[in-house]
Amino acid sequence: MAQQLDSLKSQLLADGITILTPKMGADGKREQFTIAGNLVIGGQERNIAGTMDLVGIDKYGKLHIFDMKTFHV
Repeated sequence: MAQQLDSLKSQLLADGITILTPKMGADGKREQFTIAGNLVIGGQERNIAGTMDLVGIDKYGKLHIFDMKTFHV
């Protein structure tokens, strides 16, 4: 897994995407990036919320949000 993350980081940096790091909380632990808002799905408005695994920003100011899943065979 660590090798995959290193490879992803290298690719993102090569693409000009800067990885953002959440700030340190008062308890000494890193905070998480969270997102919340409304989304229309199938004509119905839904409330959504969650945490993001990785956030980057490119030279144009566009955010890149990554939510990685793992599985074992």
